[in-house]
Amino acid sequence: MGAGRERGNRRRKVHEALLCADALGRAILAVRTFCARAAAPATADLAARIRAVVARPLWNSKRHPERVTIGGFANLREASAAEPDVFRATLGSWWQSYFRIGNWRIILPIGPHNQRAAFTLLRQLLASDGPTVLWLINFPWLSINHAVLVAHETDGAPGHFEVYDPNLPDKPQTLVYDEAFSQFNYPPTFYFRGGAVGARLAYHKLWH
Repeated sequence: MGAGRERGNRRRKVHEALLCADALGRAILAVRTFCARAAAPATADLAARIRAVVARPLWNSKRHPERVTIGGFANLREASAAEPDVFRATLGSWWQSYFRIGNWRIILPIGPHNQRAAFTLLRQLLASDGPTVLWLINFPWLSINHAVLVAHETDGAPGHFEVYDPNLPDKPQTLVYDEAFSQFNYPPTFYFRGGAVGARLAYHKLWH
């Protein structure tokens, strides 16, 4: 009973982490502003606005130039903390993260060549589109299987990226690309011992 409950908790954490990073990436592209001075929307209206954000594909955002505005809150974290049930109910169910169309790539080998390509593409997407969702994995060991949002490359520190980790929302984390070994490294956390990770870009194409 206890083991089953623990497995269920782990599945929920993985799902919430993927949804959180996905939702934050979508929000940055689709929400013009969180306006604390404006009146907060009613529950049904807030849910409708969240659905409008989540429904927009990140890989084709130029087809949706109009933005969604959410009043009553200064930022996404404040809004989700104030209305957690609305966000949980509206972001989607567990199967949407487990059966996301790009998850098939987990079986593909990760080596120096594709990590160099990921590093180059990450820089390009940050420059052209802004914050970018990155999938961190170590398949087949699954010591990490997590999504983070890369905010930007640190000024004066090439290869050092500031990321938002939905498991550690209180402060940014630093993802480092080691050019000598062509690999990404993530710091130790309560869920990962730290070290090398495989990195794949997520949501920038339909099949990704």
